[in-house]
Amino acid sequence: MRFASLRRSASLATAILLAFSLLGAPMAAAQDQYREGDTFEEGSDPVDYFYDKLAPYGKWIEHRRYGLVWYPRDVDEDWRPYTVGRWVLTNEHGWLWESDEPWGWAVYHYGRWAIDDDIGWIWIPGDEWAPAWVDWREGDGVVGWAPLPPEARWRDGFFDDRAADLDGRTYRSHWIFVPEAFFVSYGITATYFPPPVTSP
Repeated sequence: MRFASLRRSASLATAILLAFSLLGAPMAAAQDQYREGDTFEEGSDPVDYFYDKLAPYGKWIEHRRYGLVWYPRDVDEDWRPYTVGRWVLTNEHGWLWESDEPWGWAVYHYGRWAIDDDIGWIWIPGDEWAPAWVDWREGDGVVGWAPLPPEARWRDGFFDDRAADLDGRTYRSHWIFVPEAFFVSYGITATYFPPPVTSP
């Protein structure tokens, strides 16, 4: 299996529902118990809102590229975003990431993630809510997602990732792939595996 053979999924909910119905696995839409949360006033700084709420769980630092960013404390060495929790299908928002981490309500629904060579994963605050800020791939019996970096922009109803190069070699280590049968399972940290091997 090659990374290039995995299709970008614009309609992942349809693809997964079809796969689960064919497999006979139970799949029920979660109740819409999530809302978009607080709205930010135009021109306000999201850091002001998140700073005190996230400080007990991690560290804020001034980053040379992104300004004030946050990263979590007390996570495993191989931790990465969107792995401690599960995907939930909602009626209103489609696939939503339900985190088991006490700070997940903020960092998986606002802002973006990037990797710093010295620190590891860092979160860049944002003021727009989403059910999850990820890009998707699916095919060959697996589903994959990767945190969208700040460079990926929403344009004309889709993410323009040309500046982020989500298919490039540097970004490939950010992807999480699971067999379709585990897509809606708890404990994704125990089931994800690296991206498929690619030729040079």
